[in-house]
Amino acid sequence: MKKTSQVLKKIILFSISAVLIISCSQENLEPNQTNQVIELNLNGKVIQQILNLGYKKENITEYSDYYVVDGDIRFDKKGDYSPNTASPTGRTSQAHNDIFIVYNKQQVITVRVDSSIPTTGVDNWRDQVINACIDWNRANSRVRLSYTTLSSANITVKSDNGSLSNTTIAQGSFPSGGNAGSTIFINLDFFNNMTVSNGTKEYNMVHEIGHNLGLRHTNWSSVDFDQFGNVITAWGIPGTPTAGANPDPASVMNGGTALFTWNDFSDNDINAIRLMYPEDNNSNRAYDPVYYLFGYSDLSTAFNNDPAGAEDHWLTEGIYEGRVASPIFDMDYYRTSYSDLSNMTRIQAVTHWVTQGSNEGRNSSPVFNVTYYIQNNSDLLQAFGATGYQKAISHYISTGIDEGRMACPTFNPKIYLQKNADVAAAYGSTNYRNALYHWLAFGRAEGRVAL
Repeated sequence: MKKTSQVLKKIILFSISAVLIISCSQENLEPNQTNQVIELNLNGKVIQQILNLGYKKENITEYSDYYVVDGDIRFDKKGDYSPNTASPTGRTSQAHNDIFIVYNKQQVITVRVDSSIPTTGVDNWRDQVINACIDWNRANSRVRLSYTTLSSANITVKSDNGSLSNTTIAQGSFPSGGNAGSTIFINLDFFNNMTVSNGTKEYNMVHEIGHNLGLRHTNWSSVDFDQFGNVITAWGIPGTPTAGANPDPASVMNGGTALFTWNDFSDNDINAIRLMYPEDNNSNRAYDPVYYLFGYSDLSTAFNNDPAGAEDHWLTEGIYEGRVASPIFDMDYYRTSYSDLSNMTRIQAVTHWVTQGSNEGRNSSPVFNVTYYIQNNSDLLQAFGATGYQKAISHYISTGIDEGRMACPTFNPKIYLQKNADVAAAYGSTNYRNALYHWLAFGRAEGRVAL
C-alpha cells in the first residue's frame, strides 16, 4: 500500500472503478432544507468546484448558505473544495482532480457528538458514532479517528433540527481546505420518526464519515457533463470493479442505503481508503500495541488476544485518560516539557507531536530524546545528519531499542539488566526492549537503578 503518489496519479487517470472520491450518484433523494432553497447560480466559486468534481447540475440543490449534492453531501459556500496538489510536507495527492485531507492532518482526526443529540433513548447515536470510528480505524489506512467530547473536534455530529427531508437519514460533508469534512447531520425524525436499529445507525455513521474523509458513492455514473456540455469522466480508485451500474453491492458507500444494517466493509471499500490514505513509516509512532498492553494489567486482561481492540481503546479512551502507549511518546511528559505546549489537551499533544513535533526534534519521552540519540551515535549522525529526526525515530523503533542503544542520558538498558537480576531473569539478559518497557512501566516508579 506504499505506492508513490505519482504512480497512483497515472493509474487513476486511466481507471474507472467502484468506490469514488468524485463522481455522480445514482441516488436522487433531495432534502427539503429549512435554509431557503434558491435558484441554482452557476457563477460562484464553490459551485464551479462542485461541477469540476463531476456532478450533474440537476443533482445539486442550492440553499442560502450551502449546496447539497446527491441528497447527503453538504458543501458550505465558505468552503474550499479545490483539488489538493500537494500537502505541506511535499506529498502530492493520489488523484489529479480530487479533494483530500492533506497529509499532515490525516493521523488523528477527532470526532464528537454535540448536545443536540440526546444522551439517552432511541435518538442517542453516541455508541454508534464511536463504533463507526473504530470501524474506520480497523480498515488500516493512515487515517485514525478518535472520539472526543471537546468542542474543537475536527468532525461534529449534530441534529439536523428539521432541515433534512423525511427520507434522508443523515448528511455528511466533503473535505475542505485540506481538512476533513467538518459536520455530519442526523435526521432524528427520519421516515416519520421510525425507530432506527443500532446496526442501521452504525451503518449510516460509517457511510457519512466516509464522505467526510473524501469518499463518494460507489454506485456512480461513469460519465457526466459540465454546464457547458463538456464530458467529465468520473475517476475511480484502481483495484476495484467496474462492471455494471452498481459494481460492488456490498460497499458501505453505496447511495440510497439508509435502511441497511452494518455488516463490515467490502474488500473494495478497504482497498479504496488504503489507496487514498496509505500507511507509511510515520504512522502510529505514538502507539505501540505491545507496550500498551505491557504497562496496564487491566488492558492486558481485556485485550490480550485483540490487538485491534486495544488500539481502539487507546484512541477512544486511553488518550483522554493519559495512558502512555509508546516508549517514545508520553503525552503528559511532552506537553509539560515545552511552554508553548503547556495549555494543550492530551489529544492536542498527540496531534502536535505526530504532525509537527516529531519533525522538529522535540523531546517526547523520559527515555527518548531524538537529538541525543543522533548526537551520541556517530553512525546515525553520519547516516542521517543532525536533523534527520524521522529516520532516527524509525531506526530506534525498528533497530536501536533491540541493540540496547541509549536514547537519553538517564536510562541505559544494558546496565538496567545488569543491575536488576530479576528483570534479566524474567526477560533475558539481552532483551533490551522489554528492559525499556519494564523500566518505564514499573522500574522508574520503584526507584530501580538504570545507569
